[in-house]
Order: sequence, then structure tokens, then C-alpha cells
Amino acid sequence: MSIKRILVPVETADAGAAALLAAIRIAADFGATVEALHIRDRPQVPPSEYYPLGALVSEEFLKALEAAAVGKAARLRQMVDETLSAARSLGASPSARWIEHEGASPADIGAAARVADLAVFGRTNEAGKIRESANLEEVLFHAGRPVIIAPAGAFASPARRILLAWNGSREAARAMAAAMPFFERADAVGVVSFGAPGPGLASAEEAAATLRLHGATTEVIRRDREDRDADEFLDLARSWRADLAVMGAYSHARWRQIVLGGFTRKMLAAADLPVLMAH
Repeated sequence: MSIKRILVPVETADAGAAALLAAIRIAADFGATVEALHIRDRPQVPPSEYYPLGALVSEEFLKALEAAAVGKAARLRQMVDETLSAARSLGASPSARWIEHEGASPADIGAAARVADLAVFGRTNEAGKIRESANLEEVLFHAGRPVIIAPAGAFASPARRILLAWNGSREAARAMAAAMPFFERADAVGVVSFGAPGPGLASAEEAAATLRLHGATTEVIRRDREDRDADEFLDLARSWRADLAVMGAYSHARWRQIVLGGFTRKMLAAADLPVLMAH
């Protein structure tokens, strides 16, 4: 298994640069192509404006929106060009291209992700948090592709030490399969299990056995609590010196995660290492 096509949705400069640097490192390890994608929002006529006064106001409004979108795209492309140039000056030779068109995100980003092996997002800043979160969830829920969320400058590729959060769920299984190219190159893999698996679900030992068949050196790490705890998992990742965490996203219903909190949302908010997720 391998990774050959990596999509980097670029919405803001800080998160986009973090994602691009991580994608470049992954691409160098797998001989992959990086596609930096930016969707310029298609200007919309405000539906409440009174015609004909509204027509005049809306035309000026739409022109201003279009100009702002074009200016933002130009700044983001400059950031991408500068990041790629810096990578090349350090000896990396990524195959990468900028893709930009007018459309509607997050739907267009989800459509593009369906033909990629992996999508990479940077740790969001406050200004772009809502929009980038919508793009990430679109890829997870509707594109059916795995994503990596990478803090700035924190991705080491190949990842030598990987932790897999395992609960026997469909989402965990998909994450394990999606991360197999990384597992096959790792020096050590820890399969972390919180409590006993539910009735009829595969155990952490069974997951570890599959990874061993792919050549991974694997150990099972058990935690007594029944519910997965993000803080405990992140503490383990630090003490275990993990380069990458792998997990299923939103094993419980998303409304429950939003209202009550949950492992996925806490990991998105607090993880200080790269995380590969699949739903």
C-alpha cells in the first residue's frame, strides 16, 4: 500500500502552511504529488434586497466580494509558492501544484478529496477555525477519505512511533486500514485499548495481530477506564514519544460529541502531535 496523491485544502495562511509542510514531508517519503487547493467563494446576491435599489447595491456588493476573494487567493498562492521554494532550498523536491477555482466550499473540497489518497489539514487558528472545521468534516463524512491534522512543524515522516486508538468500531477499522502505509514503515506501533471491547467487537490483540502481518512491531497498551479519554491518550503519546496518532473519528453520533464532548472533538482541539483520522 502507498500514498500517491495528497490534497491540501488551503483556506488560511497559518493552517495552510502547516498542512503544506506536513504534506511535503509525507510526499517525499512516498513519492507522492501534493495538490494545494483553494476554492474562491462564488459571490451570492443578498436575497432580501429590494429591486431595483437592491440590484445596484448588490452589483457593487458582489464586485467587492469578488475582488476580496481574488486578493485572498493571490496571498494564499504566494504563501504556497514561498513554502515550496523553502522546501526545495532544503533539498526537498516535492511534486506539487496550485489549484484554484471559483465554487462553493466545503462541498467542492469534499469532491476533490474523493480522488485523493489523503487530505492534510493544518492546526486551525481562531480566524479560520469555523470554515476549516467545516472543510475537514466534509472530507471525513462525505468524501470517505482519511485526513491528517498536523500542528505547525510537527510532522516527522516517516513516522517511527505510532499510536492507534482502538475500540473495535467501524471507524477505528477504517483508520487502521488508511494508516497502513505508515504502519508498514514504523519502528513501533502501540495499539491502545480503553477497557474491554464491546460484545462481538475485535480486541486490541486482534488488531495488533493484523498489523504484525504487515510487518509492524506492535504492542498492546491497555487502559482501565471504559471510555476513551483524550487527555490520557495525549499524555501517553508524549511519554511514549509518538510521532503520529491514528484513530477513528466520531465513533459516537456527532450531535453527542458536540453536546456532551467526546474523544474526537477533544483530539481536534488539543492534540499537539499529528493525528490521522477516518470515519
